[in-house]
Amino acid sequence: MPKCPKCGAEINQLICYVSNVTEVDAFTLDEKGEPFYDKIDEIYDEKTDMVFTCPYCDKPLFHKEEDAIRFLKGEKVEVVKE
Repeated sequence: MPKCPKCGAEINQLICYVSNVTEVDAFTLDEKGEPFYDKIDEIYDEKTDMVFTCPYCDKPLFHKEEDAIRFLKGEKVEVVKE
């Protein structure tokens, strides 16, 4: 299971904040390794600013969905700097 590079907690999902959506979505991968959102309140477009954060420390880790997917699959990915 991947660990948050900022707090060290083991996590199997990320929290996704979206700039034009007030709701918070839990982001994880389904059994096929595809992204899955527990709650989707709007259609995301390419201009939407997504921030994937750790569910424990709430610190931003990624802005791109591809990086979040690679991280949850256990691949090495560079996280955003605060």
